[in-house]
Amino acid sequence: MKKVLIFTLLCMSLSDTKGQVFNSIYNTFQTKCISCHSNTGRSGNLDLEGSGATLSDKKIAVFNNLFNKTPSNAAAAAKNYKLVYPGRADMSFLFHKINNGFEPALSLGANEGATMPRSGSSLTNTEKEFIRQWILYGANQNTTVPEGLVRAYYDTTGRALAAFPQGAPAPPAATEGFQIKMGPFFLAPQGRAGSELEYYQKHELLNLTQTQEVNRLNFLFSNYSHHFIIYNFTNNGGSAVPDGLRLDPNHSNVGLSAAVQEPTDLKLPAKTAFKWEAGRVLDLNSHYINYDATHVYKAEAYVNVYTQPVGTARQEMRSLLLANTNLNIPANNQTITAESSLQLGTGKIYTWGVMGHTHKYGTGYKVFRRLANGTKGEILYDAACSNGIPGCSAPSFDYRHIPMRYYEPFLPIALNPGFIHQASWRNYGTTAVNFGPTSNDEMMVLIVMYLTDTTGLPTAAVDLPLTDKEVTIAPNPMSDKTTLTWHTATIGRCRLRLFDLNGREVQSVQSFLGGESIDIQRNTLVGGVYIYQLEDTKGHRKQGKIVIE
Repeated sequence: MKKVLIFTLLCMSLSDTKGQVFNSIYNTFQTKCISCHSNTGRSGNLDLEGSGATLSDKKIAVFNNLFNKTPSNAAAAAKNYKLVYPGRADMSFLFHKINNGFEPALSLGANEGATMPRSGSSLTNTEKEFIRQWILYGANQNTTVPEGLVRAYYDTTGRALAAFPQGAPAPPAATEGFQIKMGPFFLAPQGRAGSELEYYQKHELLNLTQTQEVNRLNFLFSNYSHHFIIYNFTNNGGSAVPDGLRLDPNHSNVGLSAAVQEPTDLKLPAKTAFKWEAGRVLDLNSHYINYDATHVYKAEAYVNVYTQPVGTARQEMRSLLLANTNLNIPANNQTITAESSLQLGTGKIYTWGVMGHTHKYGTGYKVFRRLANGTKGEILYDAACSNGIPGCSAPSFDYRHIPMRYYEPFLPIALNPGFIHQASWRNYGTTAVNFGPTSNDEMMVLIVMYLTDTTGLPTAAVDLPLTDKEVTIAPNPMSDKTTLTWHTATIGRCRLRLFDLNGREVQSVQSFLGGESIDIQRNTLVGGVYIYQLEDTKGHRKQGKIVIE
């Protein structure tokens, strides 16, 4: 009987129970904060007890004291903090004050006072997370968060799993750029409600006071994530979108800034940059799946944004997201293929990056030049090949980690006749699927990064002639050691770096000559997928995967 009771309580703790979390937060204020912040004490001019005839009145008063209110602390107010900034824990002074190392990147600055509470019991991690989740989900009085999952993550020993178990990745130096964070949000174990979520979150670039040239975006997330996309609102579209994490994409007024499907350090070619104007409002999109059968998962995603002095770029990098939403894939376990022609006007674009996107039933994604008669010409991209380069000897399509193909020099494409993208699927499920956001739906989406002109770009920029035939890794998968051979001897020196799927560098060989072989040792690396990156002295790169058994 005792074992049955323990099992029942454990299942209850892992359920995605939700409640109006402000009630729990208000109770925390009463037990741990009002010795300094009562309706008569008001340290820092903040009342966390509230005034009114009823308990409900007091809660409303405390909410109104916090929501979007400018702090009395001058240093915090100068940073555009609010006591509670809906959707943004990093801009909420209340969270900075109670944080006390919980999220190390959000330490109190000079002249921002001491952490709270200053006397009595400190807040538990669960109580701090409730406050953070309340803020991230919009900080309304009736905001609900997955309280059961939060309690299970922090209060149930051995049940937790995190996207960044060693802590958040380091941000760029203040002189180099800034960091964007999305999350955390919590997912139930696989097979339970909430084991897959695709969230959107409006993110105002409050400190972007002038147009910036962004020349590098380092996307950092775990291999439990299916993609990360940065949209930007157009025509003031963000004003109609609620603050905080949301499931509704609400994409009536957005453009695409950048998109990746695995941790990627997106370094733009020399003399190019994305242009992010002052006041730009982003819409972040993260898709996480909890593949673990027993653990609650804490999902987070980061983007390190690097900038360069304005005027460095001679051409602006642009992005397109092109979707074929007219999908109906029957559950017949047969290969189904769809094609879509894209003619985008007149003139030409100079393509730098191409990437397809499907969900779990996907079996392939290809892009072709479109000929004047409307038929397929040269194949430009094959997602079943390493780095998307067509012609590989052993094609293998992995929908979770679809590659981007980079063209250096840029690939000119005439906008008319344009190009054709083609996707294929095999629905081994029990019901037909259509276009949709979850892995139980399907997608056919093409990402293109391009320039409209190449004037002023370095003429020395040439593509590293590294194809699957010129760079080999054997064995792959590896056990204790593998050998990477760079067969092209005419390029010069190259640096080899090895990263895990969280973007952390785990091995590096600073320089070796083309035409040489180099051994990659397993050493203490755990089994899994790793990304290797080759880069020459001019910054040209090739990257691929190494699997450790």
